[in-house]
Amino acid sequence: MIFPSASFARGYEPYVIQNRRGQSFTGILGRETADAVTLITTDRTEIRILRADIDTFTPGRVSIMPQGLETQLTRDELRDLLAFLQSLK
Repeated sequence: MIFPSASFARGYEPYVIQNRRGQSFTGILGRETADAVTLITTDRTEIRILRADIDTFTPGRVSIMPQGLETQLTRDELRDLLAFLQSLK
């Protein structure tokens, strides 16, 4: 949480897709089919991009988790969040 881009949990690796019109999309991989790729953005929006429209499809280097999240939580909220995350192991 302190350094969200230091490593990525499996299944939450960011990807960057640039389409043939020069638009760039970043998110985690939602679904892949033979015809399209779906990315899930930070606001949980699903973006479906046809494979025929993809110019580049590369792993991202920046986490979709917002930087500075720990500064937005109180000490108690941060402690509770960490306890919850540890309970998932």
